[in-house]
This record gives sequence, structure tokens and C-alpha cells, in this order.
Amino acid sequence: MVIQARTGSGKTAAFLLPMLERLDSAASHTQALVLVPTRELARQVQRDAEMLWQGNEFRTVAVYGGVGYGPQVDALKAGAHLVVATPGRALDHLLRGTLSLKHLTLVVFDEADECSRWASTLT
Repeated sequence: MVIQARTGSGKTAAFLLPMLERLDSAASHTQALVLVPTRELARQVQRDAEMLWQGNEFRTVAVYGGVGYGPQVDALKAGAHLVVATPGRALDHLLRGTLSLKHLTLVVFDEADECSRWASTLT
């Protein structure tokens, strides 16, 4: 599904709320990944998830560059149902073995146009 709409129109809630139906709170592994282009958006999506999912047993972790790995590694090891990540830091954690996609059932590319622009700078 592709959604394009103005800022503040509820796009984030449109993908976070249905995740509640698909995630298993009893499982401790990562089941959903949201890729975002910036650390600011990663923090915003994590805050939105925590607000929308308040009262549920779901854990979220935001991983992004510009900060140390230690707290992110600890949070990932503690278990996160949802990981919100910038592409570079997600790749770093995958290569380090601190993020596993083995049980992933949902992937969202938030601001996909920005993520694709970022990817094009790598070539």
C-alpha cells in the first residue's frame, strides 16, 4: 500500500494502529520494522507508537546514527516488537548481529521518497 498525504494528516497512525492487530505481545522478538530517513522522524514515530499503544505490552526501540550504540544494543537485546530505524543504523545493527529480521512480519517505509533519495547517494 502507498499513502501520500499532507503532514499532520494521520499517516503515522494509519500504519501504527493496524500493527496492534498483527503483533504478538507475548513474543519478545522484533516483528515490525519502520524505516525512516532521519533520526528526528525515528524519535517522532517511536513517540507516536508509544502514545497510540499506551496500555499495551508492546515495546518499541528507535535506532539511528549520531548517538552511541550501547543504549540501542541494550534496548534491542531487551526485546522490541517494533524497531524504528534509519537505513544506515539498521544496516549497522544487522551487520553487528544486534538486530534480527528472522521473525519480521511487517515493514513500513515512512517517507519512502526520502529513503530512496538517500539510497541513490550511495551509488
